[in-house]
Amino acid sequence: MSVNVGDFVGSWKINWAPGPVQEKLQAGWILIGTGSPYGDSAPVLNEEFAIQVGFAILGQDGSPVLTDTNQPLVFLFDGSVLHWKGYFNQEPLYIDISAAEVVTPQGNRYVSIYGNTTQGDPDQVGVWGGTGSPPPPPDGKVGAGS
Repeated sequence: MSVNVGDFVGSWKINWAPGPVQEKLQAGWILIGTGSPYGDSAPVLNEEFAIQVGFAILGQDGSPVLTDTNQPLVFLFDGSVLHWKGYFNQEPLYIDISAAEVVTPQGNRYVSIYGNTTQGDPDQVGVWGGTGSPPPPPDGKVGAGS
């Protein structure tokens, strides 16, 4: 798979989020580069010619999360991963997001994202997954491969 920043652009439902910051992420949404009013700006090159893309995290009720960081909510795209380093509740917070691709035998391509958050203690890592549109069962058959 050749991941590019365009694979991350979209509205992603966060399906599972144990660990730190889970109450903020569980059953919420992460918007990446959609240009919404929440500030998730489209990908651009910064002064160092690195790709950056804005993001926003919304809770279950649709309200923005990470509003008190006093820092730009902008991921840097590093090869195939999005990275953000900042502070939340006066503790360091790191967010890293990768993409996983599924290609069906018919050639349909689906991308899911997965991420991790580390807040405060580096041993406190939360791993979570997000989907845009989940792929159908292989070959469109329920129970295929069983």
